[in-house]
Amino acid sequence: MNILIVTGGNIEIDFALDFLKEKKFDEIIAVDGALSFFDKVGEKIKKVGKLTHIVGDFDTISAEILKKYQMDAHIRCHSFNPEKDYTDTDIALKLAQRMIGAAGGTGSILILGGTGTRLDHTLANIQMLIGPMRQGIECMIADSHNCVRMIQKEAVVRKPFGKYISLIPVTECLKGVDLEGFKYPLRDRTVYLGESLCVSNELAGAEGKIRIREGIALLIESKD
Repeated sequence: MNILIVTGGNIEIDFALDFLKEKKFDEIIAVDGALSFFDKVGEKIKKVGKLTHIVGDFDTISAEILKKYQMDAHIRCHSFNPEKDYTDTDIALKLAQRMIGAAGGTGSILILGGTGTRLDHTLANIQMLIGPMRQGIECMIADSHNCVRMIQKEAVVRKPFGKYISLIPVTECLKGVDLEGFKYPLRDRTVYLGESLCVSNELAGAEGKIRIREGIALLIESKD
């Protein structure tokens, strides 16, 4: 099962539509203010799948737009009190994880609008990637400049999102790091939290292989 979550950070419509044009989703979740994105793109977004869930406390979307989607019998509305423990994006991500788990546990999640001017929300959204990773679900946050995943053990990069590929420790250190197929290869290195050893690498060929014996890292593919 493949799920798209569109949440309330910065979304460049042209980028989003171009990035999504070759993708198909079984479920699409709109988070609160992101409903305005769907209202603007209209029929164009339906090529990748149907909006099936709306989630949030709905404090950043107009009542008129919200009512339009609440009236759609094909869309399930998950409404929450603004004074809650978790962010709307966190609630939406947990919903996506449950749906994939109920469908057999195999799938992927793409988050658009997960970055923006609110650094607290951006960092919170990035660290939330650990939940799907632990569940064995591929999950990424993408915007017009970066694509972010959380990985452990191994990953392969082909046709990178941008020129630069960075590996940033989440745990205290990454042990036994091998980078194969990169401009700056590594062999059995330890990379420590707080160091920039694996920032701004590049592919040397068609693909790059990353192996980590111990630890968790953010894999960030970036454009200039």
